[in-house]
Amino acid sequence: MAASTFPLSAPRGLLAAAILAAVTSLAACGNDGPSDERNGHETGAATTTEDAEILARIDGEPITRADVFTYSGLDDDPGMAGDDGVLDELISLRLLRQEAERRGLHEEEETRRILEMVRTNFLASEMMERMTAELELTEDDLRAEYERQVEQMAAEEYRARHILVESEETARDLLAELEDGVSFAELAEAHSTDPGSAQRGGDLGWFEAGRMVPAFSDAVQRLEPGETTTDPVESRFGWHLIRLEETRPVDPPPMEDVRAELIEILESRAIQEEIERLREAARIEIPERPAN
Repeated sequence: MAASTFPLSAPRGLLAAAILAAVTSLAACGNDGPSDERNGHETGAATTTEDAEILARIDGEPITRADVFTYSGLDDDPGMAGDDGVLDELISLRLLRQEAERRGLHEEEETRRILEMVRTNFLASEMMERMTAELELTEDDLRAEYERQVEQMAAEEYRARHILVESEETARDLLAELEDGVSFAELAEAHSTDPGSAQRGGDLGWFEAGRMVPAFSDAVQRLEPGETTTDPVESRFGWHLIRLEETRPVDPPPMEDVRAELIEILESRAIQEEIERLREAARIEIPERPAN
């Protein structure tokens, strides 16, 4: 029996460390250095705990342990925050950012657009992470989603071979050779334009019919094991000759084996529902574009 996992498409994910670093730099833009009020002490006062978290200063602008953790993606390990390589790299980046600001790069229109997109991407990603963290999924929720997915699964899988060619005439010529007893695998290897399967004698392996283009799927489901299509089948890829080798029932995977997938499906659905709610609540205007 064949086991299957559930198809999944999740519109979320963590941003790369580079974007995190860019947002960290954005947050620091315009800081001439830590104010006495922000540090919670007067000039000349004893060193505070927050001072101890500052690893370096560049013209008065601090780089803290938290900055290093955010930039590197490292765990909050005190020993890692003082890593000279990471700190040196962050110092170089800050110097380049400061020089870019002195030259006014951050005021250029294209740069402003890019920075705003970085900000949007980061905040949107954080919002989705918060939403999923706040989502309280019960065992009943997972069981209901599992049963919904099982209902949508195909009951049967197919293993077939095909020969793909560019014209109906070529396909009919090859069909005549098949009727004369020439091996399907040999013809596929010699003539099929599908490089992935041709070298395997046209073997496509196991698949669910619904994963194929409709014309191919319909043809496969009409065949019995050992049969070949009596006429070429046309799809957007060309003309196919199809031979069904065998079928097998599909057993759904145990719920525990797909628990993580079920959670991700429910999280993705919750995010999509929230996006739809936000769309309905917002005033979205899309001007008509002039016809070309």
